[in-house]
Amino acid sequence: MEEGHSLVTQRAASHQVGNRHIPLEGCFNFRDIGGIPTLDGRHVRRQLLYRSDSVHHLTGSDAQRLAPLGIRTILDLRGKKEAKTQGLGPMGDNGARHIHVPLMPSNKDPLQIGEASDCIDLGTFYYRMLARCGPSIRTVMTTLADRSSYATVIQCVLGKDRTGIATAVVLRSLGVPDRSIIEDYALSGDLVAPLTETMLAEPAYKRLDDQLSGALMTSPSQAMETFLQRLDDQYGSVYGYLATIGVGLDTLDDVRRCLLE
Repeated sequence: MEEGHSLVTQRAASHQVGNRHIPLEGCFNFRDIGGIPTLDGRHVRRQLLYRSDSVHHLTGSDAQRLAPLGIRTILDLRGKKEAKTQGLGPMGDNGARHIHVPLMPSNKDPLQIGEASDCIDLGTFYYRMLARCGPSIRTVMTTLADRSSYATVIQCVLGKDRTGIATAVVLRSLGVPDRSIIEDYALSGDLVAPLTETMLAEPAYKRLDDQLSGALMTSPSQAMETFLQRLDDQYGSVYGYLATIGVGLDTLDDVRRCLLE
């Protein structure tokens, strides 16, 4: 893995992520990315960057509870069809800027996330997705480099796969150790379990019935470990990857200024 990140030892101890989860009625995987320590002794700022399953499931009560967070930007990683049919729910009415940055090509069926993950290991699938979605990741990074974007929520359908990829890239760029990135990803496994019934109620996902008890609804640590290793093997580091998609040092510095303390 990336030099420095592969040297995670007791100096970068396991960070407990459970206290960052925000219990809601409609969304099950909404949590603050803040509070995670970096290798150089800093922390990701709290109450600035969130990750979530699709916010269209939020209830009116949920929206009221989240209002004090001051969400200004929604980075929406869902596919074109998903975003169009599902919408944003009550969060779409609060004036937040909606930035649609699909992590799968527009001509691909979003259900391939489940189908492909049954054919290859999940980590390799994540890597293949990352290799094809450079423009979307670049938009994520440039958005997070702008102070006026905060607070921001990154979302997809489950808040696990596509959101997990984008979040891992952001955290790696901030200097968060791999162990903490993997723990943050793995937390989704328990949190998304209640979404099975909700997803099956939506016509677009009915044919995923069998897969909803398989890889699609899990977040094994090994998947994120494989993803990060494949990233390093191909690009040398997350910074090498970001350079290839046009994210420069000035942008990275701005992201760090916004999100680190």
